[in-house]
Amino acid sequence: MNRIENTAAEHQEIGQLLPWFVNGRLSEADCQRVDAHLRVCEACTDELAAQQRIYGVMSVDAGVERMPVAGLNRLR
Repeated sequence: MNRIENTAAEHQEIGQLLPWFVNGRLSEADCQRVDAHLRVCEACTDELAAQQRIYGVMSVDAGVERMPVAGLNRLR
């Protein structure tokens, strides 16, 4: 594999690891690998920022109270 193919493959692998990096589910070795790639790849750094924003929004407690019994009673 030449250098360009290697870089493209590495870039794709890192892209697949970013969601796990954001939510803290990567092994230490994979975290270090992602960190090293992010230091040299602006596109992945931008993607990381976007995923962090999404994760932040999804992590916020919406304060919605779920009442399945009331909904079930309405269906009956």
